[in-house]
Amino acid sequence: MEDIYLQFLPKQIVPSVPKNIDAYDVLKKLSLQKHKTIKLNWYDLFEDVLFVEDDALFLTEAYNELSEIGEQDAQNIFLGDGSLQIDINFRYDEVHMTVIHSPNLDKRFSQKKEVKIARDDYYLAWKYLMKQVLDFM
Repeated sequence: MEDIYLQFLPKQIVPSVPKNIDAYDVLKKLSLQKHKTIKLNWYDLFEDVLFVEDDALFLTEAYNELSEIGEQDAQNIFLGDGSLQIDINFRYDEVHMTVIHSPNLDKRFSQKKEVKIARDDYYLAWKYLMKQVLDFM
């Protein structure tokens, strides 16, 4: 089966996505369809190849956490066994993202990028990402 290509980018059109998605159901359905890898573009900062069996669950759980995040909270996301680490700090209407990409888990080649985006754009990016996941199921 083909790889899944996903983008974490805010789109102007708000996709219709449930507030909470069953992470185990996502994993099960993608696995049954024989999807093995996810090629993820994270906010045009980095691309990484992830394994469905490891990271479909983590992506969905990170999306589900959004409903519990307050005005000044944090979110930490580890994907690809640590090849993509995303630290997010919420500051009212802004989101500060620190993204560390370590290709093949080799710290010698790690790159770190920081970006600030509007909180609404962060939520839109998650909705867009999860809409793509649901479309593959």
